[in-house]
Amino acid sequence: MKSKFTRETMIYPSFCDYSGSVSIPAVFNLFVDTATQHSEEIETGVPKLLREGKIWVASKTRIRILKKAQISEMVEVSTWPNYCKGFKCTRQYQMTRNGETIAYGKSDWAVINIETGRLCNLKEIFSPEFKFLETTIFDEPFEAVDRDFSGCELLGEHQVRSFDIDMARHMNNVAYVRAMLGCMKSEECGFCDVEVHYLAQTREGATIKFYRRDVGNGIEIGGFADGSASPAVTFRIAK
Repeated sequence: MKSKFTRETMIYPSFCDYSGSVSIPAVFNLFVDTATQHSEEIETGVPKLLREGKIWVASKTRIRILKKAQISEMVEVSTWPNYCKGFKCTRQYQMTRNGETIAYGKSDWAVINIETGRLCNLKEIFSPEFKFLETTIFDEPFEAVDRDFSGCELLGEHQVRSFDIDMARHMNNVAYVRAMLGCMKSEECGFCDVEVHYLAQTREGATIKFYRRDVGNGIEIGGFADGSASPAVTFRIAK
């Protein structure tokens, strides 16, 4: 079993924003899709877990874009789990172009029982033969976001549609990113460092209201579903 997985891909038009550069949601998707391929190779993939009534869920993700790949360019995307203990697994991600790192990130993952919603011990998920690669490319810690957005500016809202939900019947991780960006003008989306905390499940038909506030060199955004007092998702964005 390979500890690290790498694949090459073209930056297709469907990956790009209005400028012809790879979009922020596409970077999230490329990292997650590559992790999915790796999971299949190391026998922790979605089909196997679904047969056991389980599924992977992300609790936090952060990406940093150093340079944006352009339409039709070739890039290599790599991923590897570098930490696993109890209920948490951390994955690292890297995107390179001609050998140069142009984006990287990390995410915290867990496995839940679909019927009960309870966390599963990851010792039951990974084979004893799998060797974790301790190398880290993103070693900065995740940063907590104050969940109180009282008095903050309403950025916009999004109704969760059928195409937003995943096999666990709740809003897909990257769908939150697309929904948040959909509340902003294209010229406001030129940031390069995005951290997302997934805090609660959001179902089809719910309406999410996004509130924003300025902090330091960036902004924080909280997404609240159907009038909940607690956010379902928070973002920390550096410009």
